[in-house]
Amino acid sequence: MLINGALRVTEDGDLLGPGDAAVVPAGTPIFVTNPGDEPAEAYVAIGAGFTATMVDGTTVGTPPWAL
Repeated sequence: MLINGALRVTEDGDLLGPGDAAVVPAGTPIFVTNPGDEPAEAYVAIGAGFTATMVDGTTVGTPPWAL
């Protein structure tokens, strides 16, 4: 859920503004961009043990807040 700013969470997704939320099914690629000039802030809820892989194949691993 977006708190401030603007984000897109999929490459062709809608532009989200404050108060908007998005649900991305597990296994779906996420393409987060901030098209605005101000920083964006969002609450993110993910399953325990989440890991991420960048487009180039680099594994990001599990963020400490996702344990």
